[in-house]
Amino acid sequence: MNDALRIVHMVPALIKGGAERVAVDLANASARAGHQVTMVAGWKVDELVLRNRLDPEVRVIYVTEASTSRIQRYRAGLGWLLANRAWLLRQDVLHLHLTHASVLGTILYTMRNLGRTTNLVIVETYHGVGMAIPNRLRAFHAWNCRRRDALAVMALDPYWSNFIARNPALNAELIPNGVEAPVGAAPEADVRAFLDRIGVPRSATRIIGTVGQFRAERQPQTLARILIDVLRQTPDDVHALMCGSGQELDAVRQLVIEAGFSERFTLPGMLNEPRLAMSAMSIYLTLNVGPLTGIAALEAALCGSALVGLQMHPCRSVAESDWIWSSETPAIVSKHILELLEDGQKTSEIADKQRSFVIDHHSMDNVHGRYLRFYDRAIRRSAK
Repeated sequence: MNDALRIVHMVPALIKGGAERVAVDLANASARAGHQVTMVAGWKVDELVLRNRLDPEVRVIYVTEASTSRIQRYRAGLGWLLANRAWLLRQDVLHLHLTHASVLGTILYTMRNLGRTTNLVIVETYHGVGMAIPNRLRAFHAWNCRRRDALAVMALDPYWSNFIARNPALNAELIPNGVEAPVGAAPEADVRAFLDRIGVPRSATRIIGTVGQFRAERQPQTLARILIDVLRQTPDDVHALMCGSGQELDAVRQLVIEAGFSERFTLPGMLNEPRLAMSAMSIYLTLNVGPLTGIAALEAALCGSALVGLQMHPCRSVAESDWIWSSETPAIVSKHILELLEDGQKTSEIADKQRSFVIDHHSMDNVHGRYLRFYDRAIRRSAK
């Protein structure tokens, strides 16, 4: 593909979630490759969160200046869509991320097909594979995904494998997550200053933890229970660090208080620079869907943390080819973390192998190339 494309990425907001990071990194890569890229965010948030990561060549449009109620956000989105539909229909690719954008994309898909005087293709990356999403909501997501010219999934589970098999006309493709982040840990002095600032004691010489959004489908309470279980069986030099914010944060705080580990379990909330937290962690707990994991875990691996996964794919056994050990049973995950804490050399060897794997298989250049080919196939197929 040699011609420059007009690409629009649509996200609810430029927050530091994995899906939003994918959109931002893809937008940056496309801009560097000479494409005309616009990022449309449903509502405005602190620009120090993700806005400052965008390439200056990427245009940013906010649908509304503030996040209000869900109904008001959708109403504002519909109004913006109607006012800007002519501009959207002149683009080459509309790339949707997450539910708010997906709903607006379905509306535009219907409007486009009523007239069909445009070359715009509407694609979506579905980021919820393997997550604990209520059945009705997941069925609604699938209904939206059928109204696309192409669909990318970042992993596969039984539900979405079956969905793709039942919809052979849908141009669907597995494109694993990629990451654009520095290789290596942050400077030791910066990491120590960060830990002092959030209240991690200097006696904590081994830190286990995770970074992510505290949403129910991300299983934050289960992750917290795993970390608490490890703390129960280790001396005071082991400390848990769980970074992020969301609706489940208060429930996790209560779990920690009730377990009696407030002095050994730090919950600092949302971070503008999660690399400092990841660089402090010797073991990073992540969610896996099969052999695949999320953006934050890829970044943690680049920082030198050893990754351990809670498996979201039901009844999946550990495969020899898996680059991240995982289990769907929390107690087994806790046991594995304990074993790694007892063997620092083995943990370092695992971390080195995982960092090399991310560099070789999950670079943003590699993933961006796959997405450009994905766009090209959607455009060619739509033109027939």
